[in-house]
Amino acid sequence: MAGHASHGSYDRFGGAGTAPESGAPVSIGSYRMLHSEVLGEDRTVLVHLPEGYSTTTASYPVVYMLYGDHVTTYFARAVSELDTLGSGGRIPECILIGIMNTDRYRDLLPEVQGKPTGIDGFIRFLDTELFPWVETELRTKPFRVLVGPQAGGNFGLYTLLKRPGLFDAYPFPDDLEVASLADVLGHYRALTTRYGYPVDPPERVLGRQSHRLMERGETDAAVEVRRATAWVDTGNQYLIVVEGLARDLGLDDSLLGDAESEHSVESTSPAPAMSIGGVALTAEGIEVRVRSGTWVQNGVPAEMFLPASALRNLHIVFDGPGRQMTLAPPGVLTPRGEPVPCRVNRETGLVMIEATVAGEPVPLGVDTGSAGTWVSRVVAEGWPDRYPDLAWAVGAAGSANFFGLPFEAQGALTSLPEIGIGGIRVPDVAVLALGQDLFDWHSEKSASAVSGFIGGNVIDRCRLEIDWQGGMTWRELGPVPAERDLDIVGLTLRPVSD
Repeated sequence: MAGHASHGSYDRFGGAGTAPESGAPVSIGSYRMLHSEVLGEDRTVLVHLPEGYSTTTASYPVVYMLYGDHVTTYFARAVSELDTLGSGGRIPECILIGIMNTDRYRDLLPEVQGKPTGIDGFIRFLDTELFPWVETELRTKPFRVLVGPQAGGNFGLYTLLKRPGLFDAYPFPDDLEVASLADVLGHYRALTTRYGYPVDPPERVLGRQSHRLMERGETDAAVEVRRATAWVDTGNQYLIVVEGLARDLGLDDSLLGDAESEHSVESTSPAPAMSIGGVALTAEGIEVRVRSGTWVQNGVPAEMFLPASALRNLHIVFDGPGRQMTLAPPGVLTPRGEPVPCRVNRETGLVMIEATVAGEPVPLGVDTGSAGTWVSRVVAEGWPDRYPDLAWAVGAAGSANFFGLPFEAQGALTSLPEIGIGGIRVPDVAVLALGQDLFDWHSEKSASAVSGFIGGNVIDRCRLEIDWQGGMTWRELGPVPAERDLDIVGLTLRPVSD
């Protein structure tokens, strides 16, 4: 890549206190020129860097924007939106690459007036020339986003169908209307027949910023996504859905009539394609189960249990104090907090850590689906001698009172002064001690044997990050709650259907 031209002579990345001379123009990026051997022509891109790029060593995801020559409209608006969202923490800060047009219809449309175009050559230019330059010259993370108005929407759809791995995200413009996926696939199959394009459509296509999801069935009929409320349960490996959701998704529920009302039954259907906020979840290899009723569990207003197995290829932030969950592919988010290694069962997605409980190291699962922290009686049997001032009660209460399961009423309940996780000390934690057989069952789906699991009464007081692929967690302790964990009326409750 040769040549450099600044859109303005004043570099806003000059650092704090740098003042421009009177009359100096404002810069939102710099022009770079590349001679493309693939296209046989010079191509120009416009590069915008995050505000902290010059003062840190951080790496950033890259947003590739078509129509980059529309500097004062599309490019400037993209700069404004990326900087605003990035500085506010709503998305990672990003590098923006505006790709300038030379012949937009040749590059962005698969055919013009019934004749093939140069769209495949443009894709090769991106893949073999532009991407390598950007990822060599700039500090990038392995995450590419494609955006583009007008014909850019058609290019995005074509690329997603033909080269689905070229970009990691395709937020299409709102004005891209797709009548049905069958029409789209038929159109591109016609191109395949006519011009020999090796089009191999993926299982799903993202359409619009509202994250409309269309799935290709056996007859290529398109159905719009069914939005559903989900209970995120990292202590479970099964995708459990209520009967209404199963029927809306066309999942097999033929065994449901033989099941008791509080039990789920196996479905012969594969897990459907799923996403949260446009981030695709893992569906491959997940066992689907169906249960009757409106909610997936009495007392839980959700239509499905979203299991750890669906999250096992992601990096997720569970921000309990901030009441927010952030999902991203590995390598996109910059971790923060106290690092604590974890072990992951690669099939079930269940995560386990080593915590310090009553002064002893204890292997525990990390279970966002549990309201409280439970441990084995084997672990707790020495606590009365070690901590004679601990108050004990029989029966689950407060956060330890999960679903009112029969064995909860026989548990031994106390409140420990603290539980240690790495360098973090979580004070005043209610713990329910139960029989070892429960944790033997939990160990079968974990990476190794566990003696309990930490639940919502610990997780909700922290900002917890889990990198499933990297086998690492990070934690930041939030503010101390105004009320102690067991300042409650000691009742064990069981929600039931009306």
